Amino acid sequence: MKFRCSQLGKIMTPPRAKKDLLSKTATDYLDEIIIAHKYGREKDIMNKYMQKGLMMEDASITLLSEVTEKFYGKNEQFYENEYIQGTPDVVDDVVIDVKTSWDIFTFSSAEVTRPYYWQLVGYMWLTGIHKAKLAYCLVNAPEELITDELRRLSWKMMMIDTQHPLYIEAEEKVRHNMVFDDIPAKERVKVFDVEFDVEDVEQLKEKIDICREYVLERI
Repeated sequence: MKFRCSQLGKIMTPPRAKKDLLSKTATDYLDEIIIAHKYGREKDIMNKYMQKGLMMEDASITLLSEVTEKFYGKNEQFYENEYIQGTPDVVDDVVIDVKTSWDIFTFSSAEVTRPYYWQLVGYMWLTGIHKAKLAYCLVNAPEELITDELRRLSWKMMMIDTQHPLYIEAEEKVRHNMVFDDIPAKERVKVFDVEFDVEDVEQLKEKIDICREYVLERI
């Protein structure tokens, strides 16, 4: 059993009591894995924030390249070892995980969260590159997602007439909140550095061994 780097943050959450080997967050997540294995069902976690990230990943990497004045290309190589697996967004002299922010408010509060930290630890371990960056990028939403938001707006306002002045005003606000061409490119990228620590890898190995044991006992 190998974990994807995007899963590491959940299993690495600290337990409430020292006697506990796994946190409640970790055991809940492992229970979902067990259900998926036993019954062939997977929990759908796709949402509009993730959808934008997937759809606009190339645009975010392009923006990062523009602002840093260094070309970065999307990495397609899959990496794995005996514990973890994953495909980093960018592999250069540094490993970069690119996050596409939903709006200016989520972008302004962006930071190195626990899940993203452990995801980068995993990528550094897999690639052997001991420097990583977490890059948040604020790019325009695709028209498809803007249309979805406008559809929700019409339902919420209970309006069929899209030419009504109130709807037109609300539509303009929605579009303004999802398009960012008026903001300078350099103000739409945030980059955080993460350094490799061999102790993190040892912690991962130990925790993954515990998770494997937990799952095997219940399958």
